Amino acid sequence: MGMISNENLNEFLKEVREKAKGEDKLLEQFERCFLNTLETTVRMKEDGTVYVITGDIPAMWLRDSTAQIRPFLFPAKENEEIRQMIAGLVKRQFYAAVINERFGLGLCLEFERKNLPHFMQWKSRASGDYVVGLEPANSSVYGRGFHEEQGDLHMLGPFESETMNLTLRILEGEELDEIQRLTV
Repeated sequence: MGMISNENLNEFLKEVREKAKGEDKLLEQFERCFLNTLETTVRMKEDGTVYVITGDIPAMWLRDSTAQIRPFLFPAKENEEIRQMIAGLVKRQFYAAVINERFGLGLCLEFERKNLPHFMQWKSRASGDYVVGLEPANSSVYGRGFHEEQGDLHMLGPFESETMNLTLRILEGEELDEIQRLTV
């Protein structure tokens, strides 16, 4: 990956070795997997974000990339490089969730913030109904003039196209509980 050197993880791994004395096979497997995650699945991008390869297709799934990086939260408190890696991942991934506690269900919308850096949420209570809109976007509510002035107006030329990946997930059970824990 080139962003985090194994030497900078030595203190953390030393602590793990002390706690796992007598579990040589388990310790060997942990160290191999832990370091392999950095070496083979974590990629620093030019824009400062971090891409985590999460499977056998070229995709980064929010839940999976978060799970792959979660073990690095422990050494992050003592390691600036790991904190930067986690911050880069957070910059890249984004999600919004709507939860109906009464029914124990939720809907999670996942998208890459790099391509869709703005987000709008609206609701309507017309006719006694309740509708909520969650809209990731490549421009804000401030309009074209604002973005032209800021120099970040997103435009496509003639015959150009872009592909954006959005993932919708139904949340229930443990997944719903986890999202609720993260948002409190």
